[in-house]
Amino acid sequence: MYSQSYPIQRVEGSDTLVVMTKAQAEAMNKRFLTMKRDNDIAMRDYADMKAIADSLATQNLRNAHLAGKAKENASEAIKELRREQWSRILFITWGFLAFTLSNG
Repeated sequence: MYSQSYPIQRVEGSDTLVVMTKAQAEAMNKRFLTMKRDNDIAMRDYADMKAIADSLATQNLRNAHLAGKAKENASEAIKELRREQWSRILFITWGFLAFTLSNG
């Protein structure tokens, strides 16, 4: 009985043909399908991670803008607090002087 090892390669004209068993072809197709599924999952994961990265970059820009505005507003808030403190100090001083002069 003649036995041959597959797959085999042979050339017919300018074409190269590969001859294999049906089981080998099914195994190869199954492997290709598995590789395609794994690639599709990797591409979906990549798209999800890219979307998250884009979202984080946008949030970072917003936070930087808000921090800049807060920094600008902070100096105004500090000036307002200082004016308020001076007003209180003057009011207390005026009250103390008025009280001292009226009782003195």
